[in-house]
Amino acid sequence: MRKDECNAEQVRLDAPTANEVPFVIEEPVSEEEAVALADVTASASEADDIPFAKTQEAPSPAEEKPRSAWRILSSEDLPQVSLREILGGDYLLGSFLRNNIGFILTLVLMGIVYISNRYGAQQEIIEEENLRKELVEKKNYALTQYALLTQRSRQSSLEQRLYQLQDSTLKASTEPPFIIFRK
Repeated sequence: MRKDECNAEQVRLDAPTANEVPFVIEEPVSEEEAVALADVTASASEADDIPFAKTQEAPSPAEEKPRSAWRILSSEDLPQVSLREILGGDYLLGSFLRNNIGFILTLVLMGIVYISNRYGAQQEIIEEENLRKELVEKKNYALTQYALLTQRSRQSSLEQRLYQLQDSTLKASTEPPFIIFRK
């Protein structure tokens, strides 16, 4: 091959089409085969007429962009679970659930405690409202009774009731009251 053909081949390998793959993944080789391949590639790289492909190096972990939480959760790396597996009970036998059973039980227990506290608080609020209504009713009743007692204990109402009875000999005094002094 000539050098311009080599450069054209190199350019073609740098920009593969959609149907081409820039490299081939092969099965791992044993140590003896690796030594033999190293000898062959060392002798082949010395020859000028053999084209070589430039492969893209994988970015180092420091250069990788951090993935968002949504991409991590929707990643294809996570196992896909179907509804049939969940309803059939297959999911309960999975390693994820077995490894996190303590955490899941803690969350369930905390949920039950939260719900029971909420229920208890609502019952106390309802009881407090009922007691407040009862207190208002008792206050109103007490005010009504106090007003009736005040009205009935006035002198004019007492005189009127005594006059209506006609059985009493008590009469209102016609003389004004006077003060008795002690000596």
